Amino acid sequence: MSDALPNDPLFPLQWHLLNTGQSGGTPGIDLNVVRVWEDYDGSGVVVGVIDDGTETDHPDLAANEDPALGFDFLRPDNRGLPVSKEDMHGTSVSGVIGAVADNGLGGTGVAPGATLGIVHLTLGEPPESISDEALTAESAAIFSYAQEYFDVVNNSWGDSGYVANTPNVQAAIENAVQYGRDGLGTVVVFSAGNNRNISGDSNTDATKRSPFVIAVAAVNHDGVPTFYSSPGTNVLVAAPSDDRIDGNWVCGVVTTDRMGYEGYNTAPSPEGDYAYDFGGTSAAAPEVTGVVALMLEANPDLGYRDVQDILALTARNVDPEGNWAINGATNWNGGGMHVSRDVGYGLVDALAAVRLSETWEGQNTYANLATAESSVEVGQTIPDGQGYVTSSIAVIEDIDVERVVVSFDMEHESSSDLRILLVSPSGTESLLLDQAWPTKNAAWPVDMSLSSTFHLGENSKGTWTLYVADAQGNNLTGTLNSWKIDFYGKEASDDSLYVYTNEYSGMAASDPARTILLDTSGDDVVNVAAVSSGSVVNLTPGTLGLVDGTPLVLAAGTAVETVYAGDGDDGLVGDVADNYLFGGRGNDILMGGLGDDVLDGGQKGVDTAVYTGSRLDYQLVRQDDAVTVSGPEGTDLLRNIDVLSFADGIYAVSALYAPGFAGATGILAS
Repeated sequence: MSDALPNDPLFPLQWHLLNTGQSGGTPGIDLNVVRVWEDYDGSGVVVGVIDDGTETDHPDLAANEDPALGFDFLRPDNRGLPVSKEDMHGTSVSGVIGAVADNGLGGTGVAPGATLGIVHLTLGEPPESISDEALTAESAAIFSYAQEYFDVVNNSWGDSGYVANTPNVQAAIENAVQYGRDGLGTVVVFSAGNNRNISGDSNTDATKRSPFVIAVAAVNHDGVPTFYSSPGTNVLVAAPSDDRIDGNWVCGVVTTDRMGYEGYNTAPSPEGDYAYDFGGTSAAAPEVTGVVALMLEANPDLGYRDVQDILALTARNVDPEGNWAINGATNWNGGGMHVSRDVGYGLVDALAAVRLSETWEGQNTYANLATAESSVEVGQTIPDGQGYVTSSIAVIEDIDVERVVVSFDMEHESSSDLRILLVSPSGTESLLLDQAWPTKNAAWPVDMSLSSTFHLGENSKGTWTLYVADAQGNNLTGTLNSWKIDFYGKEASDDSLYVYTNEYSGMAASDPARTILLDTSGDDVVNVAAVSSGSVVNLTPGTLGLVDGTPLVLAAGTAVETVYAGDGDDGLVGDVADNYLFGGRGNDILMGGLGDDVLDGGQKGVDTAVYTGSRLDYQLVRQDDAVTVSGPEGTDLLRNIDVLSFADGIYAVSALYAPGFAGATGILAS
């Protein structure tokens, strides 16, 4: 895609991609994806759309849909097409992800170059001819298929009573993240659900609370959680969608629709080929799926856990009046991360997520997933309408937490009476359940579990406390027999990653301690790639730096080895040790200092390496597309550097390669 905006005629209406206020909302409340398209469109990434089928001959989808990837477990010859006129949902979901861009038709998808594979799933009430056993087999089979063929898979559906939510389905999802993408893991995205207005909770759906999936909530064009978006501590992030405000539906998502008279828009073609009011978390989830496709194009080596972490680390708080907590992490913008039951870590930021993906180190997959569990017997009656049962577990395992799952052996006559709170050693509160399912008034399910994303970046070691209260006082009672806590994450290490984003200035204003970085052990990384403005990072302790317009200083004794910068014009200065400095985009200035350093200017811009001595104090040797500079400070390897600055002159690196220049300047071909 070119640097210009897409020429698709409906793109100006797609506020979720570029919010200029065209729907009456707040400009900037969107996916922040337009600048990503300068470099990535999802090409080479295969996206599975598990839904009620997609009209694959739609003129805005056909070029991206691969018929060979179509799948229908119950109808092998169908290859993912709709099977009834009620099957219209999937066509709209597919367009949100991968509608073709710059074809002069309709709108565009978030990842308009991605390949779409269509999987038909029975979502409405099934025909009597389809048995419960067949539905169970279908639900498990689709994730086995996803494991085999898809890089990321979208699921804009939930436990409707028809889709089987069984241990076999959960095992198939786990297998997908374990074996998909040759062990990197198929990324599994789910909509969080649309039951907020009836006190629903996303955590009550077994697929959405799985530690292996990304559950996506919805915000409207002002960044406020929509009236229907199901909350829950299992929610990771949010994305834009429609809402009902003052009784009126507003800010619908524009996407593809079944052609002509079928679908949501029953006008004739071509007008009827597009839906103008698609919504729900069904629209939010495929937006995130599209962002994941962009991330995987930028860095195909990301593990499924990396994708989850990056989305959370780069998500934005666009609702300052929301019910936010700050967790006990220490590596995000100088401290803990903001998180809420309504939107998880916030609104997805495609540009920030892609920039962090480009510079992401390491690989977090199922193969190196660290787990631990602890349990305790309780055997206490839950007071009816007053007080609570409390129980604590002292955890000795040392894991950097990504997800927490709490399982219960509990009996209660009315699940909708219960409030269940988990408190971590750092004091972070996860309200795992808050009087959900009021319309069901059902008994507590056998062996129920609830999950939380709230503790990302915290440590498992210490005392975890559970509070269970019956908030109704209606003579429906119960007993907490025992509970167990499972941790998913990575082995604790002295090696740390410190991520800074465009929210650093705001977080530091409310907590000035965030401006001081203290870390005296391990191999550490400062990553400011998600910061749009120019950054100055100086690795010499006590020396002032500037990130997002706000001071950043390394405390005495702190040693950071690596820095990644972002799109601005950055200045990176090393310390006395060996450093790796990466400038990213923009016109960057890199100075390694003492030690043997790697100075990489990154992509685009004019990048300069600075040395304090005179030109003749250094020997320069060309090595393919790199230059080695040896001098008083040490020996540095330079990549993507355009200019060399010495005390007595400035040299264009391109000129140093010119014939006849070598003898005069000391540039030698290796």
